[in-house]
Amino acid sequence: MHVLRSFRRSITPLVLAGAALAAATSCGGGPSTTRSASEDDGGGDATADGASVSPFDGSVAPPDSTAGDANDSSSSADTSGQGVDSQSGDAGGDDSATASDAGGDGESGASDANTASDVESGSDAEVEAGLCRVDGTACSLDGGSGLCASGACGACSDPSSDSVCSGAYGDGGASGYICNAGVCVPGNCRTDGDCSGGICGLVTAQFCGGCMADSQCQSDATYGPSTICDTASMKCVTSACTAVATACSNAADICCHGASGDTCVPGNCCSDTQCSGSKPACDTNTNTCAACDAVGAGATFVEVDPVNGKDVVGNGSGTVGGTVQDGSCAYKTITFALGHLPAGPDGGVSTVDDVRVWPTGPVAAGEDFPITVPANMTIEGLGGPVTVNEAATGDGTFTGVAFTLAAAGSTLSNLIIDGATTGVHGVRATTGSTLTTNLVNVEVRNFTAAGIRVELSGKLTINSGTSAHNNGTAVTEPCGLRVTGQAQAVITGGALPIQFNQNTQNGILVDGAGSVTITGTPSGTTGSVVANDNMVDGIEIHQTVAVANTITGLVAVGNAEDGARFYGASSIQVRGSVFLGNTNNGVNILPEGAGANENSVAAIDLGTAASAGGNEFQSATSPNAFAGICLNIGTGAMQTLQAQGNIWEAGDGGVLNCGTAGTLTENAGKGCSAGVDIGGSGLSATVTATSNGIDVAACACAGNTTCK
Repeated sequence: MHVLRSFRRSITPLVLAGAALAAATSCGGGPSTTRSASEDDGGGDATADGASVSPFDGSVAPPDSTAGDANDSSSSADTSGQGVDSQSGDAGGDDSATASDAGGDGESGASDANTASDVESGSDAEVEAGLCRVDGTACSLDGGSGLCASGACGACSDPSSDSVCSGAYGDGGASGYICNAGVCVPGNCRTDGDCSGGICGLVTAQFCGGCMADSQCQSDATYGPSTICDTASMKCVTSACTAVATACSNAADICCHGASGDTCVPGNCCSDTQCSGSKPACDTNTNTCAACDAVGAGATFVEVDPVNGKDVVGNGSGTVGGTVQDGSCAYKTITFALGHLPAGPDGGVSTVDDVRVWPTGPVAAGEDFPITVPANMTIEGLGGPVTVNEAATGDGTFTGVAFTLAAAGSTLSNLIIDGATTGVHGVRATTGSTLTTNLVNVEVRNFTAAGIRVELSGKLTINSGTSAHNNGTAVTEPCGLRVTGQAQAVITGGALPIQFNQNTQNGILVDGAGSVTITGTPSGTTGSVVANDNMVDGIEIHQTVAVANTITGLVAVGNAEDGARFYGASSIQVRGSVFLGNTNNGVNILPEGAGANENSVAAIDLGTAASAGGNEFQSATSPNAFAGICLNIGTGAMQTLQAQGNIWEAGDGGVLNCGTAGTLTENAGKGCSAGVDIGGSGLSATVTATSNGIDVAACACAGNTTCK
């Protein structure tokens, strides 16, 4: 209203010129009280209050003189800023509601001040009608804030009228006005683009606001999730960064490497390297350093990270924040983990039955070999095979042994155990172990003696995916697997082959009163249980006490001597196995030591009339260089080897099944050479005190069912 009040002062001469007309037409029960221009201003800003501004040329009626007397409370002088200018009064200087007129009329209650009804019926009517005088000044437009233009109050123009609105209504500065939808309103922005990194309307509509947190920028439609708040400048900036592991322009953020590049994220760490003390792990869910999760009393496993782990009490969970895998929260060694298993509920026996080792690097430093696996405990590689490096270390009694299995249910899984040509045994199963003691997908390699040794009364089950190769660099026990004493090994093939290959002497060695049970499925010259390419034999059974060995589905191919070497006095049954392509014989049977049973083959069963062997002993395409079966015992032993119902391949490539018919080959001297089917020592036309024989039933050797 300031502009309009100034405008009224500018037309004072016009008001004075019409005073006589106002006096001549005055009425109301008292003397006429013609008012000066200053009184009009003091009695209220006529223009701002809606009073009629007229040229007062005598053709327009003066203001209504019947509005009401001074006793009317609504006719008091306007002191609210709408009607009365506090700097002026009537001719007598009295600006109160009871002021007398210019003639000193003291009539009680007779004030000539403009009443509220005068204001409403006169001054406001003109404003509401949109009348104004000075372009660019404030005016009322249907209750909104308009701008005067060409004598009429009109709407402003977005955005060209911003500076005019600010000049008419504000201070012209940052807290000025803008034109919004045709009306001047307080503000300094329409969009974020007007705020130079600020957010339009963040706190107050149409005003730029400075951010205080990343979320304000990231939830804003203009800036979005790829921005953060630079708290120093209070502006939204890109979240991209270059100095990984350092604080960003928002001190609450840190620069971390992500899938989409280096980005500022809320928190104080990207990895454990930024954490220490009681909060050693970086919770990458929140990118904050935190304490490791505790291993609960009911936990079933603990974790080992041989590279990043720490052998400290309280570790072992391998996680932080409940779900984030973190090596700093794992143990470093298997030895420490087994020695610090958490107590079970109410302080009872630990419920942990699994030590999970991460494939971050080899298990070696800090381990106390041999590692003895407790009953019903599994030590396994987690997420991939884990290498355990065992050199010539140990406790003095079993130097160079990586793992000892001496309890029921103790299991190794998903490991690579490497002796580096200095360790002695990768796995030693001994007294106390049972057939619930297992190897699953375990590779044992580069040990000086047997890679896997089952001894005394120990028992071991060897499962799918296990292999023992390149073992036996020393003179003693140069083999992949040795079963000795009264021990027993059960080898059961599965989806992944079990392999005893490329060992210095034998793939499998059974001696003493040890025994094996092998169950596999051949597929040509490979299969689910194989003993191939060893420097001597695929399998050797050399018992001094006849304990039953059962071999089903073994493949022994490409060995430097025999596919299988069996010694007299051993107890062996062989079914459905393949012995081809070996440098010497498919199966070679030799005498055991000295004594009454040294040449006995009574307990060696390669197939009977009641149970066909189904073994493959010779092949034209993959022949054994010597004989398919070589009965190489004493010439006068009077022994007949049972080998009925087996499979041979004739010289033309056809298959001879000796459960049906066929003629097998022997050389003239009956010996084991030249790739024959049958050979041996002391073979003759009839089994006598100086001869031996091989019973092949339906197949014939020179017309006899028993080759002699």
